[in-house]
Amino acid sequence: MTPQQMFEFFGQQALRTQRGVEAATAAGNAALLALNYRQRFKAHVMQGLLAWRCGLGSPVAPFQEAVGAWRAGAMALAGGDLAELPLERASFIAFLIGEPPPPPATLTADRLLDAALAGELHGRVNDEDWQRGLTELQKIKGSDLAAETYQTYGQLLRAAPETRESLIAQATALFNKRGKNGFFSGGDQTEGGGPDNEFVTDYRLAAILKKLAYTGDSPHRWKWS
Repeated sequence: MTPQQMFEFFGQQALRTQRGVEAATAAGNAALLALNYRQRFKAHVMQGLLAWRCGLGSPVAPFQEAVGAWRAGAMALAGGDLAELPLERASFIAFLIGEPPPPPATLTADRLLDAALAGELHGRVNDEDWQRGLTELQKIKGSDLAAETYQTYGQLLRAAPETRESLIAQATALFNKRGKNGFFSGGDQTEGGGPDNEFVTDYRLAAILKKLAYTGDSPHRWKWS
């Protein structure tokens, strides 16, 4: 498929989740409800990333839809386990478009690292969660690239200005390696594993660059207000 066809495909996926939400609501099936909101979130994030990386237009509207999908899911699951929703990834997308972050939840490994990293972007530093998440991630087979990537994110976020360029180059190179990495290839398409690597951007790196007010040349730099 062309990037435009992929964009339209994910738009159709997002629309199809509405039927899933209606069926899950009628059946009182919280797990199915969460699944459909996760899929809707992913579909809109993919639309935004495709628009961004492939020059199809602004990612802002799809990202707004993605955060809206998370918030709708949280309302639908009120009183349930919000960790069933991608709140940690929604935090990065919310930061990029200037919206408030989702509330914290109990997470582990790379999800906990995401929550800690996104929390720092929003002004909440939690070194204990960061260290615990990294320790848990490193215990997962094949996670070496992921662990190195998170360590680079953390270093970049706290780096002195004179060392930022080298760390940005390192983070970019690590993202490119996801195309041939089993850990990422078996994961969500939004993460840039396998053939999706050339069609999406690193939204975590983008959020960090926005936090640092970086204005240099990078395909992962956020360029929208």
